[in-house]
Amino acid sequence: MAISAEDPSAAERTRLVTEVDRLRARFPKYPKRYLYILMAVGAVDAADRTILATVIEDIRRAFDVSDSQIGWLIGAYGVVAALSVLPFGWLADRWNRVWLIALGFIPWSIAMFWAGAAQSFTMMFAARMFLGSIEATNGPSTPSLLGDYYPVKERGRVFGIYGIGALIGTLMGFALAGVLATIFDWRTAFFVWGAMGIVCGIAVWRLLPEPPRGIPDALDGAEAALATHDATTVTPATEATTQLDEPVSTDRDCDYRHLSLWEATREIARVRTMWITFVAGFAGEFFFSAIASWAPTFFRRYHGFSAAGAGSLVALLALSVVGGIVVGGRFSDRQLAAGHPARRIRMAGFADIAAVFTLLISFGFDSLPVIVPLFIASGFLIGIPMAPLSAVGLDIMVPHLRGRAAAIRSVLRVSAVAVAPILFGYLSDQYGLRTALLAIAPMLGVGGLITLLAIRTYPRDMAYAQSESLRQQQLEDELGHELADPDILHSGAHSVMVEEIARD
Repeated sequence: MAISAEDPSAAERTRLVTEVDRLRARFPKYPKRYLYILMAVGAVDAADRTILATVIEDIRRAFDVSDSQIGWLIGAYGVVAALSVLPFGWLADRWNRVWLIALGFIPWSIAMFWAGAAQSFTMMFAARMFLGSIEATNGPSTPSLLGDYYPVKERGRVFGIYGIGALIGTLMGFALAGVLATIFDWRTAFFVWGAMGIVCGIAVWRLLPEPPRGIPDALDGAEAALATHDATTVTPATEATTQLDEPVSTDRDCDYRHLSLWEATREIARVRTMWITFVAGFAGEFFFSAIASWAPTFFRRYHGFSAAGAGSLVALLALSVVGGIVVGGRFSDRQLAAGHPARRIRMAGFADIAAVFTLLISFGFDSLPVIVPLFIASGFLIGIPMAPLSAVGLDIMVPHLRGRAAAIRSVLRVSAVAVAPILFGYLSDQYGLRTALLAIAPMLGVGGLITLLAIRTYPRDMAYAQSESLRQQQLEDELGHELADPDILHSGAHSVMVEEIARD
């Protein structure tokens, strides 16, 4: 039955239903194994830093260096990462993201073998620098891929699982490296992980497809607009975006895929929630990097643990973080589905603040029955914000700009991970490792306080990003572009993806 011109509400509903159906048809149900492959990539990447942390004492004796020099060694990978992550962020928005991740493992694996074979501190320092290649390629590309593989309302759980991968790598680095160092020598773990890097690169290249960009966000925005239209009691998402700051781009027919570097930078810079979460993330990464790098040494020096014992204790911390990630991710998705996105932010901020108190007791007291449970509990609190804030970072950004936005985050992350061990090494030489840990612990609380600032900005920025994602999809259709990126046609996993979509 035709819809009369006198019934604009019915016509609008028909348009929204058509839009939702169109987007659903173009969003295949990607299998969860893609997430598990990327989780393995994160695990192997995370392990390289914890391997070094576990064998710090052995390397210090082998090369006769100070804690300050060890701090520089831990942060060496940041040199290459900081110089290359922004260009690779631009590539992640324009090129095949699967290829970028796979190719990044080539210099990474070479660097791991090189570190294991190093005969001097200088050789090891040079090798550690090239570990930054995986940060430059994986940092911008993986979040962008996950955002296009899975629905918006599953992102908390998706990033929870992905974050567990990094913690599994941390656990393996602490525990297995300690065992290998005790049975063989400290070099063995570097050789083992170099081989794992080769396996990961091949798996990514052969098994992952390159998905079209932005469909999940456009679909979620269209579904929200349809639900709002049917409810007729709240402001539609497309109208709510008018309350936001106007985007820098004045041409509302702009194609995000073809923005210049300056235009893209201005579009990214206007998203307030991004800056809040990135600065808060810097504070959290700063402290967590120091814990991962120096906690095993702390327990060896102050409590007489062996390399295997200290590594195993910090591995228990990593397991506790896994529990926090699972809880944080699931609670986060439930709150978003219930229409309370700001509760994600509250949970993340207060968890960081609470962790400061348990960590201060853990490093300030000497009674193992007291400090060990609190140390492990700290991991749970540290893990809670990880998945929600990662999901927030995707929710607030137009999909075609996510690579460059993630590159900015990677620069801050690399800076935190590189600077924290150096500062800790200096403070440890000057005042002792315990004093250094107690002095820096409040950084985590600062990150929690900054996170709470996003309570007001996050819902608005997410609504704007979804509105623009939907407009971008409509624009591509109007211009007659193929929805999928041309790189998909050349992906090694393209035929696999086509078969899976056909089955679905």
